[in-house]
Amino acid sequence: YLTPPASGYITQVVYISKTVTIRGGYTTASWTTPDPDANPTTLDAQGQGRVLFISGGINPTIEGLRITGGDATGMGGSYDVWPPLFDTGGGVYVFNATVTMSDNQVYNNAAEDAGGLFLYRSASTLSGNTVFSNTASMDGGGPFLYYSNATLSGNTIISNTAADVAGGLFLLFSDAMLSGNTVIANTAEWGGGGLFLYGSNATLNGNTVTYNSGGQDVGGGLYLGHSDATLTNNVVV
Repeated sequence: YLTPPASGYITQVVYISKTVTIRGGYTTASWTTPDPDANPTTLDAQGQGRVLFISGGINPTIEGLRITGGDATGMGGSYDVWPPLFDTGGGVYVFNATVTMSDNQVYNNAAEDAGGLFLYRSASTLSGNTVFSNTASMDGGGPFLYYSNATLSGNTIISNTAADVAGGLFLLFSDAMLSGNTVIANTAEWGGGGLFLYGSNATLNGNTVTYNSGGQDVGGGLYLGHSDATLTNNVVV
């Protein structure tokens, strides 16, 4: 399912193929109570590949990390999808896994598609994460879900950019559950500055979508295409 890069190998800071927990915020003096704010734990790919690649029928947990410096250039994407995805998932690429991600910061990552985070057929849970300042030279500046009926709650998606669509969050054929998320100041040059839904019968409850820009065409805050979504008590302004 992955298109291999021309080099024949895929680079990342961390490759996860088993059900493990990776948690930041500890010190060498204390391994009992993590405090990610006081003791930041940073995984920095320094532009040499993705930061996290997670694959297989596994259920890992990722907590309290700063995930940055990822660049998917030449890393490939997924060839069995439409529209085709190219160099995908600059910060995090989750492939056919059920991941729990909470209280992480995903920032300053880049890719053609899914600058910050990509879920591929992964019904994962994302809660309390901040995804900011990621860039896609095509679609999906922040999180990008493909056939992933994930649950997103209490996340902040801010200041991400896409040259085409979905500056903030892209749902493609993903009946996701979104509650209590803040999507702010994201930009897409074509449309769907905040959220871009296509073929996604998602449920959105209590989210705040504000100060986003759809660029030259449509959907500054929200763009829904072929999506029988349910929206309740959301603020779009």
